[in-house]
Amino acid sequence: MVFARVGARALSGFVRTSTRTIRQAPSVVGSQSSRLVHSVARPSQASNDSRLWKLAGALALGGVASASLVYAEPAAKPGDYAAVRKAIADILDDDKWEDGSWGPVLVRLGWHAAGTYDKKDGSGGPGSGASMRFEPESKWGANAGLEHARAKLEAIRKKFPWISYADLWSLAAAVAVEEMGGPKIPWAPGRSDVPDGKKIVPDERLPDA
Repeated sequence: MVFARVGARALSGFVRTSTRTIRQAPSVVGSQSSRLVHSVARPSQASNDSRLWKLAGALALGGVASASLVYAEPAAKPGDYAAVRKAIADILDDDKWEDGSWGPVLVRLGWHAAGTYDKKDGSGGPGSGASMRFEPESKWGANAGLEHARAKLEAIRKKFPWISYADLWSLAAAVAVEEMGGPKIPWAPGRSDVPDGKKIVPDERLPDA
């Protein structure tokens, strides 16, 4: 029975593919204190796979306290835009979203983020720093529905926290065009984010589309 519980917990940890830190505390079985044993198993040195498997078990005298198996995905290096591109491409097809693709709405997000540019004073557009994250721009009628696109990209932003929102939205639009059969879009990083909505441009530069 004890080993069955251990196996179930280990399998559950594997399926969840959790990257959270394992927190375990010694327990007391009967009148004796348990001993905590923590071991880490690494992949074979012959493999180029950098993934790390961590196995931690709390072994108590007279019984097993707990055990879980954790798989940690290797973190992408800052500046690995090829990895970001792939992550974006991987989320485009979705039968649960409208016509089955997030491509069109991501193109619209990139368009509206850039479309606020005014050549007279150079405000808005790419230099707006993804200000659509804040009100009132996020609530503009022209931007209706784009909250879904922004939310969809949040998972990618969490996976690659080094990329700015402004770069992510722009890259997502470019990748969407390409993945939907359009031309290769020349793209370069370098857009920074604004910390708040204090410099949002007037609500008169975008079409209601």
